[in-house]
Amino acid sequence: MINNTGTETDGLITNDLYECGCCIDSFVVGMQYGGIGVVIGHEITHGFDDKGRQFDKEGNLKQWWNNATVEAFRRRTQCIIDQYSSYKLEEVNLNVNGRMTQGENIADNGGLKQAFRAYRKWVSRHGEEPLLPGNKSIDSICSRFQAYYALC
Repeated sequence: MINNTGTETDGLITNDLYECGCCIDSFVVGMQYGGIGVVIGHEITHGFDDKGRQFDKEGNLKQWWNNATVEAFRRRTQCIIDQYSSYKLEEVNLNVNGRMTQGENIADNGGLKQAFRAYRKWVSRHGEEPLLPGNKSIDSICSRFQAYYALC
């Protein structure tokens, strides 16, 4: 049996991004959704990606999805496989193997999507955050989710 747990390193939570002292509290909220929120969503999504979906809640290798769900999953993940397979790494003149990277690609997309939805929900309750200092051209959401790219 595999231990069915999720673990994050403290380094992600105590990242300089959150401790730099350069952010006013009202700015930090969106950056947290765009940073650690995406990472947590990414890790949770792994439980339902091409590998994680094969394990039940106890960590046992078991098909717990019905056949129709498995087939629908395969159809829907094919677009991610195709998308990432179309990306060419110019340095080595090769394309990404989207089938081999699908678990990470699914988790990246799932984490970003869930963090974005959660942040939009927060904004609907608390209102839009002001633009970050010095930011004249990137909207509030995009500037917050740049925190995700800083972690990658």
